[in-house]
Amino acid sequence: MRVFFTLIFSTFSMILLGQGSEDFLNLPTASSTTYIARSWTGTNSVIWTAEGARTDQTMSGKAICFGNSGITRSVTSPLYANGMGTLSFDYVRAFTGTSNRIIQVFVNGTQIGIDIPVSATSDVIQNYSQPINVAGNVELEITSVGAAQVKIDNITWTSYVPAPVKFSFFNLEKSNYNSNISFSTASETNNDYFTIERSGDGRSFESIGEIKGAGNSNQELSYEFVDESPLAGINFYRIKQTDFDGAYSYTEIRSVRHQTKNVIVSPNRTDGKLNVTSELDNYDVVIYNTGGQEVQRHMALSGDQSLSIETLQAGVYFVKVMDQTIRILKF
Repeated sequence: MRVFFTLIFSTFSMILLGQGSEDFLNLPTASSTTYIARSWTGTNSVIWTAEGARTDQTMSGKAICFGNSGITRSVTSPLYANGMGTLSFDYVRAFTGTSNRIIQVFVNGTQIGIDIPVSATSDVIQNYSQPINVAGNVELEITSVGAAQVKIDNITWTSYVPAPVKFSFFNLEKSNYNSNISFSTASETNNDYFTIERSGDGRSFESIGEIKGAGNSNQELSYEFVDESPLAGINFYRIKQTDFDGAYSYTEIRSVRHQTKNVIVSPNRTDGKLNVTSELDNYDVVIYNTGGQEVQRHMALSGDQSLSIETLQAGVYFVKVMDQTIRILKF
């Protein structure tokens, strides 16, 4: 069953703010354990409303908490009129259970980035912080999808500041085992260099190369970069632009999938030993039971490996290596 609940910032009243925030400290306490409609004065002395939210949960302080089924779940704030620069908020599971929890972020109806998984097994608070960089009036929507509860707190956003570099094109293509990245700028002001960043999960990025910028330009300029060693599975890319004074901004995120090369897990019936034949470097092997629970993880492996599952009970298991999943029987 797919269950939706939504955290929405929408048109309640026009507030001209350079930046905004909501820490939920003023949440009402009446019927705090019930998922009902609510109204309160928020951090910026504006009226926030909610549907299907309980108010007895905490994170670093009070937090808004949404359930796992039933009525509409939404929180609404005034319209933000000065655009949005960087958005940040904290999130974590509420209550125990292994059901899926996913957060999605939308600005003006367009999803920003990829789905954000919320751990079903950890109570460690996670932080979302991403450059949005949308000018004018903005409507922010944070949506959670799944059959389990999620808590959200400490929402902040900065005002939009026009980027010194105007991108006119950003493209990503797969060519054999390479990722070909190309982009162009319509204009550049005080531009020092570009950093090509890559991620395997769309959240934690690393630098894989730099391209010198043009400094100042009013004509269209084109750039190219080839990633000759992409990750197996989905690769996420973005471009970080850095000024001479150290200020920086990001493009949107693009993704491409590369197939896992030559991964073999054997035998498919075993009394306790698994062999992984692979040409990959720095890969993980994760083993799940038939209920979808992780029962064993082997991290940062390279090349061929021999793994022990002797401590697992007899039964069917699923071995996941990058984007491949193999069914095995332990007897």
